[in-house]
Amino acid sequence: ILKSKRRENCAEMQNVVDFLNGALGVPVMPQRRVVVPQEFRRQFKVYSVACANNYKPNMEEGDKILLPSSAFHELGRMHIQYPMMFQVRNPKNDMKTHCGVMEFTAPEGNAYFPFWMMNELCLNNGEIVEIKNATLKKGTYVKFQPHKTKFTQLSNPRIVLEKALRAYSCLTKGGTITIKHGQQQFYLDIVETKPGNAITIIDTDVMITKDIRRCSRIVYIYPPTPPFPSSPLLSLY
Repeated sequence: ILKSKRRENCAEMQNVVDFLNGALGVPVMPQRRVVVPQEFRRQFKVYSVACANNYKPNMEEGDKILLPSSAFHELGRMHIQYPMMFQVRNPKNDMKTHCGVMEFTAPEGNAYFPFWMMNELCLNNGEIVEIKNATLKKGTYVKFQPHKTKFTQLSNPRIVLEKALRAYSCLTKGGTITIKHGQQQFYLDIVETKPGNAITIIDTDVMITKDIRRCSRIVYIYPPTPPFPSSPLLSLY
């Protein structure tokens, strides 16, 4: 039955084409379905963002990278999640993390990363990195572990973390983020993320409702579970 209907549809389409050929006097070709690629996957030579001609100190903060304009044009023809997010992988050791993009101003064939991200992936200037687009779910739970208790001894660590996370698009379980506060630099391990091993925190409100200081573990939760108020939670306990 399906084959019969398919033949009928083809015959009807041919009749329409024949009619138009006769009416217009010019050949009319039936339209073909255009397949739009869904995956962006390319390799680039990676360099520290400090090497970029348009370098600004704030480019070292957060997880935004610089890509060439050809990547922008290729991504623009695809059906992908916005804001754009990517999985980046070091093909030598298969280490991975996730990031956003700041600009498409890098020279062709190159990508510029914040220095902390290059360290995270064990990359050196001029080495190859693989970048592909990623679709991530909005985070509902994140747990951090600071490398040093000195971070929890700041006068207001929750505000410092809140401000720093505004520069991040994604968080990857098992990774480490860098937070700068004045002249100090802190490293926080990402112990756990939900609902997956990589999440986006874009357009997620970060509000603090509880602050308990007993050890160095930080739990950053949104939205909270009862009996906490209906706002995101950062607690030290």
